This record gives sequence, C-alpha cells and structure tokens, in this order.
Amino acid sequence: AATVNLSEVAASCFPPAKGQTPLDVLECLQSELDTQQKRIAELEKENQRLRKKTGCPAGMANAGGYCIHTISPYPRRKNWWQALDACIADGYRLCSQSEVVNALRAGVLKQSYWSEGNSWYRTASQAETSPGAGGENQVCDVQGNIDEPNHPQYNVQCNHEKSWADKWSTTVCCY
Repeated sequence: AATVNLSEVAASCFPPAKGQTPLDVLECLQSELDTQQKRIAELEKENQRLRKKTGCPAGMANAGGYCIHTISPYPRRKNWWQALDACIADGYRLCSQSEVVNALRAGVLKQSYWSEGNSWYRTASQAETSPGAGGENQVCDVQGNIDEPNHPQYNVQCNHEKSWADKWSTTVCCY
C-alpha cells in the first residue's frame, strides 16, 4: 500500500531558505504533498490494473478494482491505529469507508457466519435512543458495517470523528 512519506515531503522544504516566510514554507509543503498524492494515485491505478489481471490474495474477494477481506484474520477489538498497523504489516491498507459500503452493496461482504440474520427487535425500537451506540452490545460494531476501521479515520454511522479505543470489532483490510 502506497503512503505519503512525510519526511520526504518535509526534506525539500526544510530548513527554510533565507528570507522565506512561514507562508512560503506552507506552500512548499502543500506542493510536495500534492506531488506525493499524485504519485500514490498513479500507483493505485497500476495496482488496480494488476489486481484485475492477477486476482486477490487468499481470504480476500474481488470487489471491483480492489480486494477486500471477506472474514477478518485479525484479532478483534483493535483501535484505529492498531488496525492500520495490522493491515500495513501484511502489505494491505485499511479500506475506505466507501469501499466497505460498496462491497456490502455488491454482496461481496455477506452476513457473518455468527449473525442471526436481518433482525428487528421491536422492544429495542420502542426504547429511548442512545447516541454513540454505547453499552454492552455496541450496536454499530458489526463485521462489515461502516463502523469498522477505515480510512480516513472518520465514521458517519456512529457520528464520531475519532476511533474509540478498543471498540472496533474487526479490522477489514483492502488490497
């Protein structure tokens, strides 16, 4: 998985040349970051081409231009940073939120083997709401839902911008 090497980005802008203003340094950093992001986009395009040609690694399924874990091989209850490290250590990356959603919609990610199926609990639906989905059941922590660790570190489903330490149920990586 391609990533931006911040030390490479910063190396071309630091130390600032004599007479450079902080704004000049920021513009330099932004320009270097843009260059790195373009490089990553080109590498991702090439990776997609190769993936279509060669298929997906074991335990992953093709989700239309990328591969995604169908059942996570990683221990449960990782926080966002641990999930990121686990994916990178195996040569993968965290899936983006849209990749997880698209894989669910396409049927690539299916109900988990331990799932009870599509359920509606009438008593729970009549109860008061509990914003943040806290409590023992961790309502949002279902394998393959959009509350799994994903990139960027943001989640719409539970309305939080930062992972809750040790609250993620699984780590879903993409390739």
